[in-house]
Amino acid sequence: MAGLALASAKNGGVVRSVSNVALAAAVVAMTFVSQSVHAQSCDGLFKAQDSASTGTASPSMFVPPIAEMKPEDIKPGIEMIKGLELLTRPDLTYKVLGERRQLVEFLEADPEKNLAARAPFTIMNAAQKMLALVYSQGHRQIRLQLTGEEVTEYPFFSGGLPVTNGFRLVGGEKAVVQFVNNMKSQAGGDRSGSSIPLLVGSHGTGKSESLKLLAIAAEKLTSEFETPFAAYTYEWTNLEKVTELLPLLPSSTDANGKRYYPNLEAPLGDSPFTLLPQQIQDLVVGVGANSAKKLLEDMAPLPFGAADPISHFIRNLVVQHYSKSPEFNRALNPLEVVQVLNRHIIVKRQIIGQSYGRMPLIDASGNDVDTAGLFMATNPSIRFTQGPSHPMAWYYNGKILSGHGNAILFDEVFRNPPELLNTLLGAFEGRRLSINGAPTVPFDSVMIAATNTANLKDVGADEKGAAAVDRFKQSALRWSTFPNEIVALMLEGKKTSLLQQSLANEDAPITVGDIRNDIVPRVEGNARIQTSDYRYRLFFNVAGKRVEAAPHTLLMMAEILAATRLELDPQKAGREMKGKILTSNLLRNPIDRIRLYEGLKTDVQPDEIRELNDVAVLLKQGESGISARDAGRWLTDALQAAATEKTGFTLTPGVALKVYRNMLNESVIKAPSTKERLRWIDLAEEVVNKMLMPRISNDISRALANGDRVVKDAYYNMLDEMFQLHSDPNSKTYQSTRNSQEETIDRERLAAVEAIYLAKNGQPLNISQIAIFHSRQNAMGGAIRVPDEALIDAISEYYAEVNSKAAGFSALVDFERSGTGDDAVQSRHSSLVTALRAMGYNDVAIRDALNLKKARDSANQPVPPQQ
Repeated sequence: MAGLALASAKNGGVVRSVSNVALAAAVVAMTFVSQSVHAQSCDGLFKAQDSASTGTASPSMFVPPIAEMKPEDIKPGIEMIKGLELLTRPDLTYKVLGERRQLVEFLEADPEKNLAARAPFTIMNAAQKMLALVYSQGHRQIRLQLTGEEVTEYPFFSGGLPVTNGFRLVGGEKAVVQFVNNMKSQAGGDRSGSSIPLLVGSHGTGKSESLKLLAIAAEKLTSEFETPFAAYTYEWTNLEKVTELLPLLPSSTDANGKRYYPNLEAPLGDSPFTLLPQQIQDLVVGVGANSAKKLLEDMAPLPFGAADPISHFIRNLVVQHYSKSPEFNRALNPLEVVQVLNRHIIVKRQIIGQSYGRMPLIDASGNDVDTAGLFMATNPSIRFTQGPSHPMAWYYNGKILSGHGNAILFDEVFRNPPELLNTLLGAFEGRRLSINGAPTVPFDSVMIAATNTANLKDVGADEKGAAAVDRFKQSALRWSTFPNEIVALMLEGKKTSLLQQSLANEDAPITVGDIRNDIVPRVEGNARIQTSDYRYRLFFNVAGKRVEAAPHTLLMMAEILAATRLELDPQKAGREMKGKILTSNLLRNPIDRIRLYEGLKTDVQPDEIRELNDVAVLLKQGESGISARDAGRWLTDALQAAATEKTGFTLTPGVALKVYRNMLNESVIKAPSTKERLRWIDLAEEVVNKMLMPRISNDISRALANGDRVVKDAYYNMLDEMFQLHSDPNSKTYQSTRNSQEETIDRERLAAVEAIYLAKNGQPLNISQIAIFHSRQNAMGGAIRVPDEALIDAISEYYAEVNSKAAGFSALVDFERSGTGDDAVQSRHSSLVTALRAMGYNDVAIRDALNLKKARDSANQPVPPQQ
């Protein structure tokens, strides 16, 4: 199951003037000046400590000094500050917090004036408020990667939207659906069918961060001036006029000796709705229902109508005071109750969020529970005069109580004593909190608990602990094993320094990296994944230096991380389930599994995929291996190692792998044992040999074949040839489906490609398979969209061999190193470099790739199949 992780968002400052904008652009441009290049090869990396190969600096990698820069040279800076004009708009927070209303506005018949209709948060319970935040960004049906299972996606969590400051959860869609469904149950009043969500997983899976999305969005939406998410609370005023309250009110004396009584804040930040008589509450809900339903997708509002003990006490005394006053001298009717309360109530806006003391994150208490800090502390003077059971003998300002009306995350929840757990569970189930002999506090909150797997096992081993665990609803959050998700997670950690440049246009501007929409778009089912390879150049700002990522480097890193997290033991799987997957190579072979996860194995049957997914769930795949945090550290250290002249300011596979081995040896990446550390090194070698090297070899083959255009033209011509020979083996010509011309069948080329295909894939080229492949595409869209990759690779290698005969490959590598060679070599090298640059290689990456291929060819190692 894919894990969750939180991505950090870009922060910006306010541009004060035009001159500052120009200065900012200049500074950003100057930040990315790089100097010279040297190659770094990963050849023999695991055999020797120093694997760097050096070369002559390449003029194409120099960036002109800032004084010589033209406007087009500072596009990165311009793009990065492009949106800063939005930050010059006035901050209306002071206006929001200064907004004042009256209690009687709940009585307005006109929905445009009625406070409940204008601000439906006032009549929603905590779960409904949180659900409204999630719904505010919409939802849609998607199919999960690999299995194709249809689930609901909530962009609130996955979109990286402005409402969450760009933060997002990558993967874990099913866990999100479980959480939202639990909130729906709570929001609809079904407490019997809902439990406190328990997020279970290792560190770095997003347990603690999940609440932050709610907190950020709540703060943003409730702080807007004109918003349906406006939140209101109240404070008591003029209470000195209620003589019965005078002995209980805090007071001060001014410089003239005059006593004054400050206003009293609503202790729990309750909606003023809680002060209304029941009959009025029912009517108000009716007036505001339509507004609430718009935010809740037609769910009726179910407000939490009970006031806190202090407000309930003061409210009753105020009503009692006026019922005895000469003004009334009788029991008040509901309308009169609202009118007299209105004299002592100031309705005011509040902003929900952690910055404003709302939505707390509660860490584990251990055995030392700070009751006062978590729940409530005593008011000594009132306690002394009125006794401990008096409502005003307590301050209801504990950290947990600050989550009333919104949400709380309890981190490492099972490291708290059982008594505290029982109190929390009782408060959730009964919506009432009782502790230390204090008055019972009406309590409404979306509670979320988190624990790591080890603590959960320890608690579950105890009979009492197991009973407590059963009262939670578990959702597993594990590290992702999908390479594309791992790439996205690593990039999200570098989001503030990430830039991209499209390869579709050689003059494309450099822009701020868009991970979700451009660089690593999500895939559905068994479709082929997409990363930056062949699509974007990626740049990182590392301590003022611009570091470029060579093609395939990030995907290689992700594949290594994925390989360490896979469950590959058939015996363990056999103890949990039955099925043909137990004998499948997909279960025991990490490379085959990774290819499947990347959409490179399209011939796997749905039942086999389902069983493999069952194995991943049953064996808790993603709970072991290299953690998400260590993955982030690896990328950080690799980029720092690449930010030098020696490495040409390029993150190549060689740099990344050298850093990987050093981090493992120095226990920066922590392995549970020496055996596991060595296994992780072996897995990296396997990924390099069976995933990275074939990609680099294919890139060079395509480049030597004069680029993709020649190869793709030959592909479609050969399809026509094979179809013609399939119908008439003696044919000498065929009619081209591309130009309707009669062409001669090139049997020599066809035979050579068939031989290469057999060597690379271990099976003969089958025209029927290719026909079925394209017929499926035709059925889906009416046109051939994507050629068969295995055949394309074979054709590429054929043309590479043809063209390299004119200027031997070794001569091309020697020319790359020394710059010496005849005109034919120089011409072929120029064509090769041009084609590789179009694929996203810079000069350092080109030199590295050529050295790797030459070393591989010298060792006579066959290229493994790519499916």
